[in-house]
Amino acid sequence: TTRASSSIGIQVVSNGDVTIASGSITTVGDNSGGILVFDSSTAVVNSNTVQTQGGYSRGIEVGSDGAITVTSTSVATSGQNSGGIRLLPAAGADVPSQSLSTTGTYSLGIGAYSDNGDTVVDSGSITTLANSAGGIRATALAGAGDVGGNVTIDSESVTLSGDSSTGIYARASGVGAGNVTIRSGALATSGDRSVAVSASRGGNISVAR
Repeated sequence: TTRASSSIGIQVVSNGDVTIASGSITTVGDNSGGILVFDSSTAVVNSNTVQTQGGYSRGIEVGSDGAITVTSTSVATSGQNSGGIRLLPAAGADVPSQSLSTTGTYSLGIGAYSDNGDTVVDSGSITTLANSAGGIRATALAGAGDVGGNVTIDSESVTLSGDSSTGIYARASGVGAGNVTIRSGALATSGDRSVAVSASRGGNISVAR
């Protein structure tokens, strides 16, 4: 547990392969984070519980030049601009997540953005309470000369209470862009100007409930 501002539970900066197995992490101050990984070749994170209470405090964020896998049991954030899980891989993302909640404004539950590879999100329960929040945002984008991957989302439930929020957003684009597949259980939005599912692609789109 960390209580001061700008304090991180686990932070790794490495140009090699990174593997993290974490139990329980709690941060209280602003501008803090639970688990942060930057500049790795590949990254594998197995996390039990992460809780952040301050503003601008991410639960889990991983950036990699290769593939990323994050397996999470529980992530909870309560400050504004505090996302639950954020992945920035260059070659594919896989996110099995059981329970995730955010209570601050502008706080996204799961964000996974692959430059060149498939993005796979397997999510249990996601709850957001504030305005301008989101449940899942997953993309597979490719620049000129690259091939866009597929986006696959399996979601058990997403509940949004705030205005201007999106439950599930998925996009596959780029040269030879892949397909978007969304299999969703319960989706509930109660705020104004909110959207349950938004999907766009270069290939095929499949949405099932």
